[in-house]
Amino acid sequence: MTLLSIAVALSLGADPGCAPVAAQLQSAQGRLEGGELRQAQSLAEDAADSAPGCVDAHLMLVRALQARLEGAGRLSALGLSRRYRRAVADALEIDPDNIDARTAEIGYLIHAPGIAGGDRRRAADLIDELEALAARPGAEMRLELARAEGDDAALLSALAALIALDAGNDRLRSEYARRLIIDGAYDRAEAELTAWPDGDARREAERAYLRGALRVLGEFDLAAAESLLMRSIEIERDADASDRWPPRAGAWALLGSAREGLGDLEGARAAYGRAQDLEPDNRRAAEGLSRLTSP
Repeated sequence: MTLLSIAVALSLGADPGCAPVAAQLQSAQGRLEGGELRQAQSLAEDAADSAPGCVDAHLMLVRALQARLEGAGRLSALGLSRRYRRAVADALEIDPDNIDARTAEIGYLIHAPGIAGGDRRRAADLIDELEALAARPGAEMRLELARAEGDDAALLSALAALIALDAGNDRLRSEYARRLIIDGAYDRAEAELTAWPDGDARREAERAYLRGALRVLGEFDLAAAESLLMRSIEIERDADASDRWPPRAGAWALLGSAREGLGDLEGARAAYGRAQDLEPDNRRAAEGLSRLTSP
């Protein structure tokens, strides 16, 4: 079973009720970061038993159990799931408005199978409550639910809501633009990309790539697409000196499509070949080369 990865920010003893177990919580955190998951769970359980009123102890146990659930088999996952839900319930009993505990509960309801207590309708109701307490965590969980449900309209809406809260988040803005392009909403995608604030080389490379991609996929203005894709490749090539990121195979493959559409078959073959060098399984490159080399 795969659950949402929950980043619980622990005060580790800042609450006076946690002071007696602060050292145990620090040790559990260290074991968790070191991949010693069973030891982390044991330390967190001891801390929760010793200081049942310490919400951080229960949340540390949540983290340890969540980490164990990620790699657990079906049978062991059921037992861990029950303990996970008790730990979340204990944290909420101490502090019903605790954002981390509420997020953990919602993540579990979204990702756990029904046999283990998953319930996405209940998750949606709890997301409404969470958003009233904290807009950003609530919006993040709404996005998580939309992804799990495969609901494209809800996904776009959730991304837009998160971007409104964090306009400088490149990852969110890129995902939003990509989703619009995949849905064929090229005008909306272009408007979104035009509205991106100026940024560093990475952002500019991504914007040029996506603006080129939507023109190739929309089959219009292929000359502009070629120029934009080359711009993206050149920005990343210049940045390669610091080993930040290699030239992307997708840009080369799309460049091949643009050149093929423009009638530059030799240039298209070169671009498709470069894409395959970088990513041997690139489907667009393989199909393009197959077309251009067929008798």
